Amino acid sequence: MTETDVTDAEVIADVPKGRNQELDRRFAAPRAIGFHLVDYVVHGWDVAASLGIRAAYDQDLVRAAA
Repeated sequence: MTETDVTDAEVIADVPKGRNQELDRRFAAPRAIGFHLVDYVVHGWDVAASLGIRAAYDQDLVRAAA
């Protein structure tokens, strides 16, 4: 699989039908990857804060997640 295959693909939200119809839709791969990137940054910060340490991220990662 090439990078183009990944970014041109669509990702189907993994929600069983009938459980949450508003999430039963497709997202473009770049958007789905963006969801995961934001999730990674937010949860990483949350874990660091709960441990009493400062989360340190590369500026490129922060800009990409913003």
